[in-house]
Amino acid sequence: MVLNEQGPGRHPSSDALSLDLEPVISEQGSGRRILSGALHRRPGVVKNEQGSLHLPRRVRRVRKLVEPTRVRVGSWNVGSLTGKLREIVDVAVRRRVNILCVQETKWKGQKAKEVEGTGFKLWYTGTATNKNGVGVLIDKSLKDGVVDVKRVGDRIILVKLVIGDLVLNVISAYAPQVGLNENSKREFWEGLEDMVSSVPVGEKLFIGGDLNGHVGTSSTSFEGVHGGFGFGTRNQEGEEILNFALAYDMFIANTFFKKRQSHLVTFSSGQHTSQIDFVLLRKEDRHACLDCKVIPGECVVTQHKLVVADFRFKIRLQRNKHSKVTRTKWWKLKGDVAQTFKKRVIEEGPWAGEEDANIMWRKMATCIRKIASEEFGLSQGNRREVKDTWWWNEDVQKAIKEKKDCYKRLHHDKCAENIEKYRIAKKSAKRAVSRARGQAYDDLYQRLDTKQGEKDIYRMAKIRERKTRDVNQVKCIKDEANQLLVKSEEIKNRWKEYFNKLFNGGNESATIELDEPFDDNNRGFVRRIQEYEVKEALKRMKVGKAMGPDGIPIEVWRCLGDIAIVWLTKLFNTIFRANRMPDEWRRSTLVPIFKNKGDVQSCTNYRGIKLMSHTMKLWERVIEHRLRKMTSVTQNQFGFMPGRSTMEAIFLLRQLMERFREQKKDLHMVFIDLEKAYDKVPRSVMWWALEKHKVATKYINLIKDMYTNVVTSVRTSDGDTDDFPINIGLHQGSALSPYLFALVIDEVTRDIQGVLPWCMLFADDVVLIEESRSGVSQKLELWRQTLEAKGFRLSRSKTEYMKCDFSAMGYEDGDVSLDGQVVPKKDTFRYLGSMLQKEGDIDEDVSHRIKAGWLKWRQAAGVLCDHRVPRKLKGKFYRTTIRPAMLYGAECWPTKRRHVQQLSVAEMRMLRWICGHTRRDRVRNDDIRERVGVAPIEEKLMQHRLRWFGHIQRRPEEAPVHIGIIRRPENVKRGRGRPTLTWTEAVKRDLKEWNIDKELAADRKGWKCAIHVPEP
Repeated sequence: MVLNEQGPGRHPSSDALSLDLEPVISEQGSGRRILSGALHRRPGVVKNEQGSLHLPRRVRRVRKLVEPTRVRVGSWNVGSLTGKLREIVDVAVRRRVNILCVQETKWKGQKAKEVEGTGFKLWYTGTATNKNGVGVLIDKSLKDGVVDVKRVGDRIILVKLVIGDLVLNVISAYAPQVGLNENSKREFWEGLEDMVSSVPVGEKLFIGGDLNGHVGTSSTSFEGVHGGFGFGTRNQEGEEILNFALAYDMFIANTFFKKRQSHLVTFSSGQHTSQIDFVLLRKEDRHACLDCKVIPGECVVTQHKLVVADFRFKIRLQRNKHSKVTRTKWWKLKGDVAQTFKKRVIEEGPWAGEEDANIMWRKMATCIRKIASEEFGLSQGNRREVKDTWWWNEDVQKAIKEKKDCYKRLHHDKCAENIEKYRIAKKSAKRAVSRARGQAYDDLYQRLDTKQGEKDIYRMAKIRERKTRDVNQVKCIKDEANQLLVKSEEIKNRWKEYFNKLFNGGNESATIELDEPFDDNNRGFVRRIQEYEVKEALKRMKVGKAMGPDGIPIEVWRCLGDIAIVWLTKLFNTIFRANRMPDEWRRSTLVPIFKNKGDVQSCTNYRGIKLMSHTMKLWERVIEHRLRKMTSVTQNQFGFMPGRSTMEAIFLLRQLMERFREQKKDLHMVFIDLEKAYDKVPRSVMWWALEKHKVATKYINLIKDMYTNVVTSVRTSDGDTDDFPINIGLHQGSALSPYLFALVIDEVTRDIQGVLPWCMLFADDVVLIEESRSGVSQKLELWRQTLEAKGFRLSRSKTEYMKCDFSAMGYEDGDVSLDGQVVPKKDTFRYLGSMLQKEGDIDEDVSHRIKAGWLKWRQAAGVLCDHRVPRKLKGKFYRTTIRPAMLYGAECWPTKRRHVQQLSVAEMRMLRWICGHTRRDRVRNDDIRERVGVAPIEEKLMQHRLRWFGHIQRRPEEAPVHIGIIRRPENVKRGRGRPTLTWTEAVKRDLKEWNIDKELAADRKGWKCAIHVPEP
């Protein structure tokens, strides 16, 4: 990005800036405005030491905030990016191109790529074949402004970026060649039209592409679209380009500047020359286009030429108001430093108890923060940046400084001696950089062979995966009118407005129907908090988690040991007696987390997770442990319940489908989705549910205190918003919230749940099952009335219906309705991560798991395809990250030979890529597995199934996994046709193949040894 350089003493000629300067830049008594200080010479004008006008502070501030900004955008058909990317970036740097649209990349996939060492980033799209493909390459100064990326096939990509207060949409397009069929051409132009139509009117639009058409030299019939300075003769494809530009009020910039032939021709092959690469803009931006031409002579691409266009936009530059928040370097809490910290806190800490929890906490927190800042230090509060020069050492810095000094001397005196000194210094610096970088990477990869290296590889995979993301951090979002917001204050206000409305939006109303309050007879003795309870709760707390506003992590209490347990017990008992926790715990920071679906710029597609005080979470764990002892929920609830899991719910549902498929009877399922379930739980319903569960009044008051006068602020890329209160819903990110939600849902639906497996819940995921459509419709309506009477709301668009037509008789064809609205009918449904089919097969689930494995693979491809990473370490990464994704839910699969083959083929393809081999290398599969240390996935699949079988066998008879099983009825004649493979038969086959007695399952250790599959 090149800012306006008008030289000393000259003013920008932009109208907006001139209007701002008009009242203040005037002659003494004349009233006439000065247009240029360099040309308007007369006494009375104050100049600075460089001879320029000395402007008042307000004027200098205006000039600083409003600057005409030059941007050079290019378009280039590169023939193929393979092996050329670095050279193309070098051309972009040399030609000062900020944004480059590239066509015919011939790259597979749809993601982004950092060009190491240059600061450029490429966004690209392509299909499975090495054909076509387009991309957008953006330099270091603009790439962080990218806010959205859209792709249409392998011929169109749009990158939206923000420069100051300007929103620029860049489209790279590659039209089908002349010889292709009309359907391909029609699909391309329809896709491009849809993409252009999606760009709002107030935003800038630039299209650069190889459009494979000749617009000719004449502008006849297309004045305003064609400038009259084209090349060649117009053809039918060129007519299509002109009609497109006319329809969307655009102009072709190539044709508006009179140039020599070499600056117009974009394609040359032998004696044939033509103009088929074009730059299109909206007509309203015609004045901003300063020049557009072809740059011949670049040898990276032989046929197509680089087309560049220069623009000057009036941009009001945004001030970086990011407030620097210093943080304690808690990662240093280890080793000798941790011991010193512990000693000082024990000696200086206020360990005596107090009558007021606020005073106790304030004194201790202040002491801990003070000592930590002195022992560990404070960060500067700057944003973390990934530097390309992380490997620089003192020798490199010294050599670079010497080169710069020699350059300065050469700039002042270009004598032969200075030229030679600069040449030697430049060569020495280049040698030092190469040596240091090589040594740093050698040390890095050698360290991967150590035990610490096993942790480093996961961190390395995360860093490299972030570089392939389209947008690392969402900065700009849309308002309620779907308009993009680019100003910092507007963005912060929008986040605050959305979450304030979400957490305070009117579910607490008079329409909620509650029974009479339960007469609590348990108002007597309640035991005080014991030290062992705090100790057990502290063990269950996870480390390395983001801290709340108080800035004290849970690792502090673990470091301090027994003395901390004693003090925390005193603090908790003080809270216990007074029913009031410290006020500092009432503040939280809300972090929006994208749900990985929908528009990334829409607030509705984000889930707010609260960062709360770790010590408050410890307090919640103590209370949660007591709540679980005195209450219980029905066996229909599988979420956050000890001894129950997602796999049990999936298993019961698949077993039910197997039984009904054997008997050729239909099943009807409705999968209920609750809108913002956690965020919309009415507080009055929460207290009512606790009373109905006979929770002691003491604990209800303690939980009420956790939700009294709580406030939060939203963390955005532009800083935190102001605090706002929260009046409804549960705390997302709280240790107590999952169980509270389970208690609420359990009490609200206790009378309508039914028996397993006809109704199952996993937190707010509910599935209702019946043998008839009318039966499931009645059950759905009953659930709607019950839940909505208590302030919940069923989603009309996300609640779905699936019919398993095992009878193939076509009875009861019709729809299921929810409050008069038809529920969408699906052939497949993703239940708790496992794909269910209406046929009862597992084909879709196997394919889905293979895709999930490849998704994990692509995220870690930067590490797995790096030949310098040890193969055994890559094999361990595969075993712990990719294979679990491929085998999720495999415990319940009755696999056939084709399913195993699909998994094996996918696994071997991954392992061969890890080793850098293809099938043409004729390396045996066993040799590949030996090199990476990975057992066959077929054997691991059988191990998963038998492990689950052993788990079921050891579960007590009253466990949900046994109660929910529908037994095969006796004396029931099986239907015609070959019987389908069931899970039970698959287990029998596995036991017979491995020669294992199923009675051994009662011995957990023996069973584990019997089914263990060692890695090579």
